[in-house]
Amino acid sequence: MSSMSCFHAKKGGEGQQAKVIRRFGNIECYCGSIHHLHIYYCCVVVCRYTIPTCLSGDQIIPVVKERLERAVALTVLEHPLLQAGIDDEDSKRPAWVRLESIDLRNHIEWREAEDETKDFDVFVHNVTEMQHNTPFPNQDSQPGWKVTVLQPAVQREFVEVLFAWNHAHGDGTSGRVFHETLLRKLNTHSREEVGLALKEHILQLRQDTPFTPSQEMLLKFPMSPAYALSTGWKELRPAVFAKDSATHANWAPIKKLPYSSRFKGITVDSETLQKVLVLCRQHQTTLTGLLHALCLISVANRLPKEQAPGFKSVTPFCLRRFLDPKQSECHSIDPDNIFANLVSSRHHAFNIDLLEKLRTQLEGATTGAQTAVDELQETMWAAAVSVRQDLVKRINANLKNEAVGLLKFVGDWNTEWKSQMKKARELTWEVSNIGVIDGKLVRSDENLDPEGSWTIERAIFSQSAFVPGPALGVNPISVKGGSLCITCTWQGGIIDAKLGEGLIFDLGNWLHDLGKEGRISFR
Repeated sequence: MSSMSCFHAKKGGEGQQAKVIRRFGNIECYCGSIHHLHIYYCCVVVCRYTIPTCLSGDQIIPVVKERLERAVALTVLEHPLLQAGIDDEDSKRPAWVRLESIDLRNHIEWREAEDETKDFDVFVHNVTEMQHNTPFPNQDSQPGWKVTVLQPAVQREFVEVLFAWNHAHGDGTSGRVFHETLLRKLNTHSREEVGLALKEHILQLRQDTPFTPSQEMLLKFPMSPAYALSTGWKELRPAVFAKDSATHANWAPIKKLPYSSRFKGITVDSETLQKVLVLCRQHQTTLTGLLHALCLISVANRLPKEQAPGFKSVTPFCLRRFLDPKQSECHSIDPDNIFANLVSSRHHAFNIDLLEKLRTQLEGATTGAQTAVDELQETMWAAAVSVRQDLVKRINANLKNEAVGLLKFVGDWNTEWKSQMKKARELTWEVSNIGVIDGKLVRSDENLDPEGSWTIERAIFSQSAFVPGPALGVNPISVKGGSLCITCTWQGGIIDAKLGEGLIFDLGNWLHDLGKEGRISFR
């Protein structure tokens, strides 16, 4: 993928002569189509960067702006998918195109909170929510990502850096990779920076940079005929042949309009988080498993059994662990530092019998019956363990009969999504955990910036509402040694805001309870 001979000339925007690098891979077609159809716009990771003391203060803001712009430029140069445009977005298989330059004025925006008396976190929330409702423009001539730097009206010790990207460019983990790269570029001097071709906000791109291979070029997905026929038919059959299920979210109809992404978030402090993680280890599960269990309890408590007799949820999980450095396509790839779509997912079913038992326990627990409260704790941990076992079993299969392998059977996602939106909604919630950001990440002590270090003190991950996808999107992320932030996303006007806000309220309260008392309570 490194020779110029594989490029084909294509007329790009802004007078650029774009060159086709390669056609989209299967997961890229999946993700690119949802942006094109306006049924999901972007992922967002917002990080709070503490500015070195030598750079803080009103007079130094222009210097900070320049430093951030250069760091963003260097980050883009490290990740080829951030340099590429998209051609034929409305086609069955769009293409990545090589751009000659990027005008960073189209990709970096600096915004200052206007009112020092208002909550700065509300300002961050509102800007993030606005981004989730905004498509990326001119993707044939400019990449589908944006950085918005948010500055408090008074305090100058930190800035919030909001990074938003079209899912076609990368998965959720890629957002973490972006910020860790950006932090490294802010904190180190490199030979690369000396020759940086950045003038008057125009970043000139090298035309010989090897491009990131697609997921199926890097990984193989062996599939048995039985799995391909049974699961493929179940997932991709036309709406007229679709069967109803007790686990379907029939209470949440799939409607494209009104399209409005809404979200709300909570923060769990470091001390509480560490206690919760200890409990997870003691019960042989993970934070992801626990969050599924807490979502199960919350949504079961908030929806009547007549509407929701059962549930199905989903966990996206990262496939970077399967990259084999011995494989020719992977030998130059750092699995921990690749910006790409390397992801699959696993569904988890919660059937009628479990929900009947759970709702009986909930009735007792809300009235203070101790036996019911104790039984509810057992059900919670059993569900958390079950989710973890599901994921471990899937990972241990070593990509055989992997769900993402079925994507190759879809010839046209634009048509497929129109069919999917005629069916009942299958999934009630998603837990997309992109892990832990190292907020003090430095690769080499010898190249440290002598003027002091930038650090990341907080991170928030959120996604746009996905029209035919899970009704509720739960997105956790934490900073190493710091707090955990969780957001919940839903489609406004389709999903009741009381449900989304209630779910995130329950998660916050119950994680606090677990950290303090080792069990959830109903007050």
